[in-house]
Amino acid sequence: MDAYGLSFELPERLKAAYRGLGFPDRNPATEWRLPVPGTFVIDMAGAIRSRHCLSDYRYRMEPQDIVAAVRELSS
Repeated sequence: MDAYGLSFELPERLKAAYRGLGFPDRNPATEWRLPVPGTFVIDMAGAIRSRHCLSDYRYRMEPQDIVAAVRELSS
């Protein structure tokens, strides 16, 4: 994920909150990195034809945009 820039480090304020929830006990990773939520439309040759990735998980690619991107692959 890091090689593609698809992870991010939690800010200090969130690290404190996650510590309070026992996150380090359940996930003993030494880094506070999480994957960036993303949607990718990849053609048969492996090329990315459409993508949407933001560290704010609340914003996702709209379903109609995914369908449109897939339809473009077959045209």
